Amino acid sequence: MREVGNIRSKGLARTLGFVGGLLLILGSVFTFFLGVLFAAVHRSFLEGLGATALALEQFVIAILLLFFVVLAGSHRVDYRLAGGAVIVVVSLVGLILLGGGILVVIGFLLTLVAGILFIVPNA
Repeated sequence: MREVGNIRSKGLARTLGFVGGLLLILGSVFTFFLGVLFAAVHRSFLEGLGATALALEQFVIAILLLFFVVLAGSHRVDYRLAGGAVIVVVSLVGLILLGGGILVVIGFLLTLVAGILFIVPNA
């Protein structure tokens, strides 16, 4: 019966991780287009440049998190623990440093919960 619980929590963690990563990508694309729009209108060129740089950082972190969600979703227990730990750390750091828009914050929170779910059944 314990194996069924582990499989369900692993599936939930994988789903939350993918949804969070996709929300991060969507939020970074939105931030990028907003930055390009600010730079094109000349409202504030430096603000637009900063927003596009932030979007690039968010996109790279999202791809990194999606890679570790796939890695943690594998069948090996050590991959699940290591991937979950990296997901938790990267999500917390990203939430503190890169949390700009609502989509990005929700994406980081979902990946944080996914990382915790990857770790907890093995504790």
